[in-house]
Amino acid sequence: MKLWAKLGAAVAAALSATAIAAPVASAAANPYSPEGACANDFGGTCANCVATIKSVDVGTETYVDAGILPKGGTWHDDGQFQYYAAVKISANYQCVQYDGSIARGTAMGSGGRYTWGNCT
Repeated sequence: MKLWAKLGAAVAAALSATAIAAPVASAAANPYSPEGACANDFGGTCANCVATIKSVDVGTETYVDAGILPKGGTWHDDGQFQYYAAVKISANYQCVQYDGSIARGTAMGSGGRYTWGNCT
């Protein structure tokens, strides 16, 4: 599995667990996967990509954030999105951390990995 797919899937899994505790939302399924969001925004490049995929309020603009932190810098994509937020960097042979968050009104869910990994 490519690095962007691993990172995206991990953030999506972490956020899905958080989102389950949120109030009942629309039942619309998100048409994007982490792999699809990264390929959609970045042409399927082999760069490192993190995608936060919404599981509530799908199709409605709400706050979504995706972030990746290589040693020495950080990149985030955050704003009001209907389906996902995705961010791409080139960090070959660099350790990274990643995170993502979604908000619904005053409720917020987040997840990620806050230890260094994916170093090769």
